Amino acid sequence: MEIDELERRLSELSASEIAYKDGMAFDWSIMTEHVEIDGCPVRKIGQPGFAYAQPGMPRGLTIRKNSRFNAVPEHVHDYVEMSYVYRGRCPQTVAGERLELRRNEVLLLDALCPHAVAALGEDDIMLSMTVSRSFLRRSLESSLSRESAVSRFLFNALNSETDHRGHVRFYCGESRRIRRYMQEMLCELYDPSPNGPEIVLRLFQLFLVELMDCYERELVRGAADGAAGPTALVTGMLGYIDREFAACSLEGMAAEFGLSPNYATALLKRHVGKTFRQLVQERRLVHAAELLRGCEMVVLESNHDPYMLQAGPYPYSLKMRVAGPSGHLSNPDCAVFAADLVKSGTRTLVLAHLSEKNNMPELARQQTLSALRGLPACEVLVAPKEHMEHPVSFGEERLCSLSG
Repeated sequence: MEIDELERRLSELSASEIAYKDGMAFDWSIMTEHVEIDGCPVRKIGQPGFAYAQPGMPRGLTIRKNSRFNAVPEHVHDYVEMSYVYRGRCPQTVAGERLELRRNEVLLLDALCPHAVAALGEDDIMLSMTVSRSFLRRSLESSLSRESAVSRFLFNALNSETDHRGHVRFYCGESRRIRRYMQEMLCELYDPSPNGPEIVLRLFQLFLVELMDCYERELVRGAADGAAGPTALVTGMLGYIDREFAACSLEGMAAEFGLSPNYATALLKRHVGKTFRQLVQERRLVHAAELLRGCEMVVLESNHDPYMLQAGPYPYSLKMRVAGPSGHLSNPDCAVFAADLVKSGTRTLVLAHLSEKNNMPELARQQTLSALRGLPACEVLVAPKEHMEHPVSFGEERLCSLSG
């Protein structure tokens, strides 16, 4: 398909758009499923078990053109969404904040981020990409490195510890690559080729890399301008974490940049998708993985389940210490670390130092095994609390037993 034909297809009014233009309103009341966000019910659009199947597209990714002349009320999804403005503009309200996406800009919305879309005009073309978490994980791991503190925010949508209400806006209006990659994906959608899904997969990976490049350029531009705005501050704080990760504290970093600790971590959460504690922990894990690279067997702490810790009997101060940057490794953190180790050659993992009150052996093991799906074979054992002589294995009934 030529670009001129693509432009014609995108500009052409569908039957529903003609009806909306003539005054018909879509009945959103038929979407009866709601979820509670901050104590308020929010409409949920998207069915559980959504197939993510579309001709010409790889499984796990769909692209659709948003209907014009039809406003979409506040809602959430059960999948990750990426909005792209092909032409014109798109006013939205995202997590209570009004914003206007412009031509060639991208908005990444995690599943439970409340958002509403204003009615688009005839010259406004916005495309929505719905992405399954498994597809996003494969794409990210193939195209991005976790070693950059700036790039890690995209993995937020895959982290079981988060509440999945984040969003990130990419100011990529000047990027020629973003537009070219999107046009090529759309051509495969409207005129699939024999190897279309594989082509779109590669284009989407390049799309992600270019998004990250645009994001980092925006941060660097803010720092170079000497502005005391969020981009310059975030760039500085990320650099501080990369340098001082071994012994840094939130209070120390905030003082370095003349900020309150609460404001500093809020800036990081908004622009990077991670808290200070998460960024420091991930940087330490990257460093540890580098030191352990190539080890065939590793004993790894999997101390606590975050939800069990939160609901457990420990006093608040102790919970904060355990979950803090100088505390203990949680099951999800251990699972991420384990995946990096297995990729570098580790073939046996022993999970150790499990909390008696805030963890269970089978839970810790299953979270690590989930992170190792699709990776080279690795035996995962759990060490008994009393001694390390006989690792705990799991039989066919998935019960703990001592192996000789």
